Amino acid sequence: MPVFHREFEENIERHTANGAIHQLLRHWLEDSSSGIPTDSAFIAKALGWCGANLMILDPTKDGDYTYRHYGESIAKASGFDLTGKRTSTLSSNVGRYFAACYDQVVTNRRPLYTIHKASHAPAVHSWERLILPLESAGGVTLAVYNRPLEYRQQLVEGILRATPSGILALEAKRDEAGTIVDFSLIVTNPAVEAYTGMTRQEIEQSTLLTVFPDMGASGTFDMCVRIVETGENESIEQPDWRHDEERYYLLGGSKVGDGMVLCATDVTEQRRAIERVEQQRAELSFINSQLEHQASELVALSESLDAARAEMERLATTDTMTGIPNRRAFMEFADGAVTAATETGQPVAIILADIDRFKSVNDRFGHAVGDSVIKAFAASLAGIADANGGKAGRIGGEEFAVILPGFDCDRAAYAAEEMRREVDATEVWTDKQVLRFTASFGVVSEVPTERSLDDLLNLADEALYESKTGGRNQVSLRSTRRSGG
Repeated sequence: MPVFHREFEENIERHTANGAIHQLLRHWLEDSSSGIPTDSAFIAKALGWCGANLMILDPTKDGDYTYRHYGESIAKASGFDLTGKRTSTLSSNVGRYFAACYDQVVTNRRPLYTIHKASHAPAVHSWERLILPLESAGGVTLAVYNRPLEYRQQLVEGILRATPSGILALEAKRDEAGTIVDFSLIVTNPAVEAYTGMTRQEIEQSTLLTVFPDMGASGTFDMCVRIVETGENESIEQPDWRHDEERYYLLGGSKVGDGMVLCATDVTEQRRAIERVEQQRAELSFINSQLEHQASELVALSESLDAARAEMERLATTDTMTGIPNRRAFMEFADGAVTAATETGQPVAIILADIDRFKSVNDRFGHAVGDSVIKAFAASLAGIADANGGKAGRIGGEEFAVILPGFDCDRAAYAAEEMRREVDATEVWTDKQVLRFTASFGVVSEVPTERSLDDLLNLADEALYESKTGGRNQVSLRSTRRSGG
């Protein structure tokens, strides 16, 4: 599953309120007047005051990273200690995301601040990290400050505090014959505390019939037993005189494991309204039916959160300006296409495209017009790519890539020329005139029996360079034949 994440290289201080990150970044900048700081002095100083939240990673000769130090606070929050192990130990999407971030910092030699959804730590919802490059004898060593940003329990507690209804999570207590004789109260919320006058600790150390003895005679306890035994949702409305005033509560439940979630909603005002205005019965009946579903909706909340996270992950794979796949999404699709081509022996084509003299467009007409040019460019590439069973993605500022499975050199060159002509004919309106722009293209195609996606991208980039240096607004095809010998 894709990983929700965000990265910041610029204005890092504006994106986090973490004082430790601010201090680490300030120390790094102070020590980098003549290049990135050396690892020995910087690490020794950092370990002294934030070592529990610090990871030190050394590069390996095969392109991986080894954890030299793995802070105890990180190990405690994540549930494991990676000291002495490699980044590739985490073989999930999260591990690959870590490696990509580390590679970026090593390449750019600049700090990177990231936020990502937790995958391996069950108690943590999201993490924040500051990755700092340090000069070392073996290359670029990384110092990574890592701290939980949100805990899953905090989200659940927020939900429980926000609802005005009383919420109880119950676990069945059975006798030796397996019959339910009571329920342990394992989770409650402030609404239940206010109703009972008991503290949360007192409630969660008691049982249902101890705190609510009237439920045995009112039929509520029997309803709870049926819910657990049958798995069917039920609800019941009952009067209450606990506070010397008749009030009515709608009690609804839904099975969870060998227990249930019980939701109690005060429906006194609805009932009084029914008594006062009989003709409004249908409308108030609808309200009651909606309330009956509150307990099941609470159980379904986790599914809704999963769906929301999935939507966030979808958005994280889309370039927000153009609406086409971003670099990470494109690379995942392209990697799968290259793997499939290798297995089937079919050709695959890569096209790299770059807007000619795009900086001058921004300088002359402003970034708003520049954005319009990028959107129009993306629409032209994506339209032709989609029509040919391929995929277009934005992999840089004004640089785009297209992959066309099954396309040999001739077909790929023809498709690229079709894109070039459509771009050349595209018009973008400014306040004063119609703007025309051009683009250069680099094409490579082969059956990738011995080449990786990176190899093909490098060849396409060489072809793109030929188009740029050869006068722009043209398509160049990179030969993939190897010399013998």
